[in-house]
Amino acid sequence: MDAQRVRTVLRSLAAAALTGLLFLPVGTESARAAEATTTAAAPPELLLGQSTRGAWDDFHTFGQNADGGSVYYELRAGDWVNPAHRAYATLLAEQGKTVQVGISWKDNPPGFEGGDENAKAARSRAVTAELAAGGHTASLDRLLAFTEAHPRARFKLRLDYEVSSFYHCTDASCSSYKNAFNRLAGHLDSRSTAHNLEYVFHPVRGEFESMYPGDAAVDWMGVSVFAHELCLPIYDRGPLYNGTPPQNYDVAAKQCRNAYIGTDAHGNPAAVWRAFDHDANVLKLLKFAKDHGRPVVVSEAGLKTSRPTAPPPTAWSSRAVTCG
Repeated sequence: MDAQRVRTVLRSLAAAALTGLLFLPVGTESARAAEATTTAAAPPELLLGQSTRGAWDDFHTFGQNADGGSVYYELRAGDWVNPAHRAYATLLAEQGKTVQVGISWKDNPPGFEGGDENAKAARSRAVTAELAAGGHTASLDRLLAFTEAHPRARFKLRLDYEVSSFYHCTDASCSSYKNAFNRLAGHLDSRSTAHNLEYVFHPVRGEFESMYPGDAAVDWMGVSVFAHELCLPIYDRGPLYNGTPPQNYDVAAKQCRNAYIGTDAHGNPAAVWRAFDHDANVLKLLKFAKDHGRPVVVSEAGLKTSRPTAPPPTAWSSRAVTCG
């Protein structure tokens, strides 16, 4: 099976899942980029990862011609998260492939000297505001030099990933993150002579609208899709998701819990069970992207436990494959 076959299968699955709901423009040229070029729309891409070349090597034992992969870069260090990330990025870039780069500051904020998750989030929010004011740009020099050294490659830059108000917003308007996104994109664009950079807005569920940086800088909408978002049966004896048991699937009733509003026994607003095969929050994000003319990249994806007995930890990954 080659990469084109995989792309065809992925598109068919997406079309089948979303028929009658919306058109998912995976792999099309972004509206912002289209304004600056007459290049024809790009075909769908298959990106493998993440982080190291393991998924790349695994895929090429049975397939061929994947389009790229996904790695991470840390703002605090001003460097790739570790040498394996750089090595994988180099492998891809030297072949003129697409490299999706998650530029992170929430996980290890510059200036964070320790503390609990609340303290770390507070520092991440402060760093976001500092970025909006033009700070920390020197930390991107090594990444920019890398993109300049590989002009044939295309770089999809996630300006932090799975962004949320908890880690990135200093007030209800979230101007901190919106301004940081636009400031970073403008800084990188102004220094890029290769013009091979595109920018990905990759929010968590439910906050894509309130945090959206605007059409001027966003090229792609990023989304994470794991088993619980697709409402596959996830069992209580499987691994925890964000520290809690999975709650979106009733194994006995074979139904999903989605964003449908009903009332509980006390008459208070509450989500109710409905037999529906997809997480409504994912569909809402895709609809939002369509309305803004932005293509979607599945920035992170993978399966979690979908059988009663959890498999060995090494057999599964919650972030195994990314595909655009």
